[in-house]
Formats: sequence, C-alpha cells, structure tokens
Amino acid sequence: SDRLKRSPATISYELARCEPYQAEVAQTDAEYKRSRCGRKTKLNDKLRQIILNHLRLSWSPEMIAHEFKLATKSIYNWLNQGKIEFSLNDLPEHGVRQRRNLDQRSKYNQSLGRSIEQRPIVVNRRNRIGDFELDTIVGPRGHNKAVLLTLIDRKSRFLWAYRLKNRTAVTVNEALNKFLATFNGPVHSFTVDRGTKFSG
Repeated sequence: SDRLKRSPATISYELARCEPYQAEVAQTDAEYKRSRCGRKTKLNDKLRQIILNHLRLSWSPEMIAHEFKLATKSIYNWLNQGKIEFSLNDLPEHGVRQRRNLDQRSKYNQSLGRSIEQRPIVVNRRNRIGDFELDTIVGPRGHNKAVLLTLIDRKSRFLWAYRLKNRTAVTVNEALNKFLATFNGPVHSFTVDRGTKFSG
C-alpha cells in the first residue's frame, strides 16, 4: 500500500472484484459499477411535456408534484437547470406558496372532462378564435372575497373577466352562463385546471 500510495482497504476492495484477480476483468467491473452510480433523473420527454402543460395552466410545482407523485424540489431543479423551458417568473404566486387542499383536488372527479394530454390538436395550435383558458385570481390573504374569473382566448389573447363573490362551482357556473349569453363571438372550448371550482 505504501508503494501504490493507496490505503489497504482500497487495495483489498480492488482485489475482491474478482477471483483469481485479473486486471482487465476488475477494470470492466469497475466501469460497469461506475456507470450505474449516482441518482438517475425521472424526467423523460413525456413527463417534461406533462409538467410544462400544467405549468402553462397555472398549476404550481407543488400541485404538480402532489398530483403526479414527484418531488417538488426535483421540479424546481429541472426548471433551474433549464431542463423544462418555463420561466420561474411565470410561476403562479411568484414563490408565495399557499397551502391548498390538495387531497380534495386529487379526489375531484378525475373522470370529468379530458386530460390536457388529450386536448385536440386544433386547440393546441392556437389558430382559431374561440378556445378559452379559464382560471381564477385570488386577492391577498385577508381579502378572500376578492376573486376574479378570467377567460383568455388562446389565439388573440383577448381577456374577459368577472368579479366573483367566491370561488365555488355554483358561482363560477353563474359567471360562465353570463359569459355565454353575452359574448357574441364563437366559443369552441374551455380549458380549466382540476380545481373544485371548475367541477361543474
């Protein structure tokens, strides 16, 4: 060990790689084990697109992590490393994390409507008027009654908004009925998140 300038434990471990010891076999074993060390990322093209789609629907990394059984820290790491092309500045609440009833969200009628992964290509292309994205905007804490329902046309980015008394499904439905009765243009589709406010 003195001549090799390695600890006795290192030499013992190397000799134990194969018996009888053969340098080429030991080297192959070392390279194989080295290739398998370290944590492997779960991120693949399909998962990247799922996360990106939900971020565009204003889901927070925390909500996505809960829904798809991921680590929130992993999503933030992928965003910081540029592995998911979405600006941190565009995240909802700009870093202010509100506690949400995530269990309620995950239980809410997953069978209603289609997942965004099955959204028609014509909607994804943004080449027609009448495909709307819906969301609610809540005021600062202590002002829970300050709620806006926003409808944004995917092609023109035309924005229509209603002030709501609360974020219940009944109230949201009332506003949507008012929109459909008032808006003179075409309405082909609504894209919403899985929040219980859109359960109707």
